[in-house]
Amino acid sequence: MKSGITCKTPERYIIGPGEVRLNYVNAGNPGVLLGATLGGNQFVVEPEYRDPRPDGARGKLKGFRTLNDISVQLVVNMFEITRETLLKALPGATGAVDGDHFVITPGMEIADGDYLTNVAIIGDISGSDDGIICIVKNALVDGGLSLSLVDRDDTIQEMTFSGHFACDAIDEIPYEIRYPSEITT
Repeated sequence: MKSGITCKTPERYIIGPGEVRLNYVNAGNPGVLLGATLGGNQFVVEPEYRDPRPDGARGKLKGFRTLNDISVQLVVNMFEITRETLLKALPGATGAVDGDHFVITPGMEIADGDYLTNVAIIGDISGSDDGIICIVKNALVDGGLSLSLVDRDDTIQEMTFSGHFACDAIDEIPYEIRYPSEITT
């Protein structure tokens, strides 16, 4: 039987759900922990390419492929639901204490301050003290808010953070992946 398993395999797989952090800089400044999640989280990069075919081409041509569009997302399943996560799920919304409650009021406009510098998921790698870090830049939650309160089940707040190109860095795709430079055991 053939497989891709080698003696290095136990040192090179990602374990656990990872932790989600807002405005991650580095290990010394990891940003703010978003909270506990349930059901895992997902980092997604979906490029859309265009393959121009000049007359005479019988198929896709090497070197002609160009990036047409790219979608970068971090899908987070929040188990720990706070007023901060509710506000993040509703870009443009504001909140204030009113008596015994924190009242969230919807807004019609999304301000620059509604965008997060980044949102990152940090996952453990089996053979390393350092983890894999997937960062979505200029992040804003898409998809709104849906809370299902079900008897004998846990309520999850799904948040889909999408990356956005910055006007002053229009050629910089809004994500990065940091993988340890050396895996040691």
